[in-house]
Amino acid sequence: MSGFRGAAWVAVGVLALAGWAATGMANAETTPSSAIVAARVEAPLPSPTPAPGTGAYLTWATTASFGDIRLALGGDDNVLGMGVSSCEMLAESSFGSTVQYMTTLTSRPTMAEAEELVRHAVTNLCPQHQSLVPGYPQA
Repeated sequence: MSGFRGAAWVAVGVLALAGWAATGMANAETTPSSAIVAARVEAPLPSPTPAPGTGAYLTWATTASFGDIRLALGGDDNVLGMGVSSCEMLAESSFGSTVQYMTTLTSRPTMAEAEELVRHAVTNLCPQHQSLVPGYPQA
């Protein structure tokens, strides 16, 4: 069954098995008129959520946009640098000021993109600043 990992088998019809096994398919007259129709439905596998940390931050960055750029194209060091910088700014100012500053960068991120970057940086790179992020789930 491991070859079908991520697949779900769905029974669509009903089959009365009495007589089916005894006669087999060779005797069509004793074969019930209804049959099981099985369909293989591909169920998306949930992506494993990496534990918070540098790896999780970089995993998020592989799909994130930040204004005119895709973060993944910036290279791990640059992407981490942006996250660490936002953590440092957050420690010295407010969440709003940090997000506002991020929107002034040459890549011209939207407010939502800048906020998302800061939130992911806090979650993965500087969790000690969680209390500075409005609406952040408190433990």
